[in-house]
Amino acid sequence: MENEMNSSDDDGNQKRVWTRDEILMSMLGDMIVSRDFAQDYADLLIKHRHGEEQAARYRPWTAEDKGKTWEVTSGVAADEDEDGAPSIYRVTIAKQDGRILMYKQETRMPVVHGIAEIIRSAKKKEER
Repeated sequence: MENEMNSSDDDGNQKRVWTRDEILMSMLGDMIVSRDFAQDYADLLIKHRHGEEQAARYRPWTAEDKGKTWEVTSGVAADEDEDGAPSIYRVTIAKQDGRILMYKQETRMPVVHGIAEIIRSAKKKEER
């Protein structure tokens, strides 16, 4: 096979076949190295799936470096499908090859006024 190379394992007993893409990726290292690039990539995904108008509603994006991945989070916008409840997009991108490992929209339920006090009161009762 012209696009493969052999490499022996630690024991020297078995041969592993390396594809051309694996060799190229090992030489290139991480593809998605920039926070800005990760944010633009997530924005492009939303724009491609939902259109520019929807993407614009969720800007700006933030990206957190998680080692081998970027966790990219959109800004908060009212979700028109959920009666205006605020929502965000989360996208996890593999640095090595740019794969989208996770893509989801999360609806955030608004906190009802005074709910924090109700929760604190309930916890105090449980502690007694």
